[in-house]
Amino acid sequence: GPLLIVCASGARSAGAVAALAPHGIPASSLTGGTEAWAAGGHALEYPGGARSRAVWAMERQVRFAAGALVLAGLLLGLLLHPAFSLLSAAIGGGLVFSALTGTCGMAVVLGRLPFNRRSA
Repeated sequence: GPLLIVCASGARSAGAVAALAPHGIPASSLTGGTEAWAAGGHALEYPGGARSRAVWAMERQVRFAAGALVLAGLLLGLLLHPAFSLLSAAIGGGLVFSALTGTCGMAVVLGRLPFNRRSA
């Protein structure tokens, strides 16, 4: 039968629905994802009855890491050596590339950290 694809924000599930459509697989996405579902007052059930520890959303982690690296590059460039300012330029270039391509290398790297991995 038809599938309901769900993710936290609805963006990845909408992409999955679009990827399945050319193969003739009927699927729908939960608009707004589980965040909108919970904000609408609906309950969420977690496997095993226990919610895993809270982790920041990936977008928030990327914003924090990018901001911290830009500030570090600027401060180190002022205090130690101007070449450290290139770190800030590299992060800015990465953010522009991410926006243009719809990919995010920093999110891939952050996703591999232990606290972002699902427990077995």
